[in-house]
Amino acid sequence: EGMPVGTVFLGLCVDGEATSTMVRLPGDRARVRQFATISVLDWLRRRLLEGSGAPGRGLDRGRRDLGG
Repeated sequence: EGMPVGTVFLGLCVDGEATSTMVRLPGDRARVRQFATISVLDWLRRRLLEGSGAPGRGLDRGRRDLGG
């Protein structure tokens, strides 16, 4: 309660380093779930690439507005 529709908290823990972020996603409940899943998997992919020395950028910490 008290959060705008589409507000999602994502969390990631890689090599013992836990990180979280809040994002605002557009759409109905099903679309928000889909965007959240895609977003966190992409964030994980980028974080793993970062650790391997391959080019890639992690999702910035903090709030993101990804549409709407």
